[in-house]
Amino acid sequence: MTDRAPLPVETLSRLQKSLDAHRRRAKAKGLPADDIRVEDLLAKSRVDSEGYYLCYKLGIRLRFGVDDVGRPDKATVGHVFPLSAPPEDHPGHTLENVELESWSHNKRQNNKQDTPFIARGKKMAVDFEREAKPSRWGNRKLQSPGFRKAPDNYVSPLSKKHPRYQKGKLG
Repeated sequence: MTDRAPLPVETLSRLQKSLDAHRRRAKAKGLPADDIRVEDLLAKSRVDSEGYYLCYKLGIRLRFGVDDVGRPDKATVGHVFPLSAPPEDHPGHTLENVELESWSHNKRQNNKQDTPFIARGKKMAVDFEREAKPSRWGNRKLQSPGFRKAPDNYVSPLSKKHPRYQKGKLG
């Protein structure tokens, strides 16, 4: 393995801000919240033979550029056990629970609070003994995208059946 190439100062400060935001979020949820430095995270992260940082789960090379937002290989700070998961036995925002992730993996892992998880090392499994939290929207069906259907008794103002329709005049 070769020496790791230093990242630009802007990238390091952006990652540190992200770590600090995660720490504040964990603290607000009453979870353990360690002050993690970017240097510690990078020192424990996976690197390939050419010195590129890798996603801890998918193993793909990560990009750190500002212009790479939304790309599947964009580097993000993520948690092995998500902060959105139920707080029972949660490791919180600790160095052991924080990893460099690709955008695509972090996006897939987000919002898992409706599925009960239990931690098993660095893997997660569904706990079928517990009930999932009900959605705040209940069992309502979402409307399909596009235009809504007009009510059955609706008559368009442009229709000849409309009581105020005047031939040749619009509006």
